[in-house]
Amino acid sequence: MWTAFTLSIRTVVLTLSLTTSIAPHVSVAQVVTPDRAGRLTLTFVTGGDDLRGGNDNLDVFLVLRDGKILRFDNVNRSQTWGNNSRHEVTLLLPPQLKFEDLVALRLETHATGGVAGDNWNLDRITMQVQLGGETRTLLERSGTPLFRFTGEQRAMQILLPGASGVGEVRAAPVNTPFRPETHGFQFGNYFKFPFLAFDIAWEGLCGGMCYSALDYYFHRMPVPSQRYMPSPAHALHSYLFRRQRTSVLDNVDKWAELKLNPGGARDREFFNWGLQVGSGRLGELRRNIDAGQPVVIGLLGMGNTKSHQVVAIAYDLGRYYGDLSRYPEDVRIVVYDPNYPRTSKTLRADVRNGCYYYQENPDKRWRTYFVDLKYRPQRPSVPATAPPQNEVWCVFKTGGDDLRGGNDNVHLILLLRDGRQIRFENVNDRQRWMDNSWNEVARPLPDNLRSGDIIGIRLETTFGGGIGGDNWNLDHLTVYLRFGREANWQMVFDRSGTPLFRFTGEQRVRDFLW
Repeated sequence: MWTAFTLSIRTVVLTLSLTTSIAPHVSVAQVVTPDRAGRLTLTFVTGGDDLRGGNDNLDVFLVLRDGKILRFDNVNRSQTWGNNSRHEVTLLLPPQLKFEDLVALRLETHATGGVAGDNWNLDRITMQVQLGGETRTLLERSGTPLFRFTGEQRAMQILLPGASGVGEVRAAPVNTPFRPETHGFQFGNYFKFPFLAFDIAWEGLCGGMCYSALDYYFHRMPVPSQRYMPSPAHALHSYLFRRQRTSVLDNVDKWAELKLNPGGARDREFFNWGLQVGSGRLGELRRNIDAGQPVVIGLLGMGNTKSHQVVAIAYDLGRYYGDLSRYPEDVRIVVYDPNYPRTSKTLRADVRNGCYYYQENPDKRWRTYFVDLKYRPQRPSVPATAPPQNEVWCVFKTGGDDLRGGNDNVHLILLLRDGRQIRFENVNDRQRWMDNSWNEVARPLPDNLRSGDIIGIRLETTFGGGIGGDNWNLDHLTVYLRFGREANWQMVFDRSGTPLFRFTGEQRVRDFLW
């Protein structure tokens, strides 16, 4: 995980008020008095196509020698800059800056271009900087236009005298405080369970896990620390499913928009959306992360990779500044992916093939992404609780014949070395375990139990088998034991088969010893 910070500046009263957001760990709000602050004065001359204002505005970025960035949002303050007009903007700078610290000026517009969107002709720009009582003109450029901002060209970068000797200008990575190993769920997203009253499987709760993880994060509550997936009968499962539905239903418009792609005609357009700054997807993502806020993104699947939801927690632009023809392959977005607990993944752009992929798992590929701006934190309904002193955790893989549930269930019996047994009834909670699904069960153990006391488990089913009864194919079984709240899990059994064992009316019980 990268460690760096970006200084983000938003001027409320442009010459008096300074708000800074320092990523990843500290947020500071302060008012810098005019006698202490440096000043950046920019003069813009608009040519024959105006800057519309409203939602079509201009952001300014100063890149420093160490890669940190000073960010000034909406410097036109949502006002229209008309054709052939001149506008001067004065912004405050941190007083400790030196002239040689300033290496590049970046301008980004929120214009979408095209017939209905905005375009802007910038004909002239000058830049004066006052630091420590000295004023220098660092930039004077003009043209007809000097640069035309459109939906496809939303950003420009101009090197400053301080760039001498720097080589290529690179922005520093920007983090939020979100850490998957601390703020993410400890179990993986392998959910598969019946939905409604029909034989329809709901597979995955990625959106619910993302929303819920952020709920705990923003309310500063510890996330439940269990390593096993909650069963459908568990309150945590219900909470995740509620948040899953919200994450999908609130973004139906975004998912529907991405389905309007007959024959793949818009593949490259969709891919480019993920690299567009300003009002583009990358611009939306950066605004959140620059403010220290992790944000959910939806990934549009392609090939064998399904659509997905993850939490963006950091980014690194490298040399890229918004020009699609220059270094888009440098872009990295670090995410918490519920499918990969306790670690982060790095999303990168494959420009040649027009898709995004995980650096760590190149076979996982998506056409594009959107930023979920509709998420609203909710106070988690399931608070974290202390784990039991000792615990058993079993992972079951059902094969091609399901465990029906209802009256057809499975009991778990622990076999002790001294001949005693510890029995747990109906560990599937009367729930159906569907064909080819993974399900996990955890139960507390007596505090006085020690490692070595348990020599195996017995699975005992309640069904009659045959045509009218149930049969169950168990394809995989893993058993973990933990003795002590801070102890590591010990894997004591791990076997597979096709099936490992088939439970029927005649074969209702099976022992698994280690």
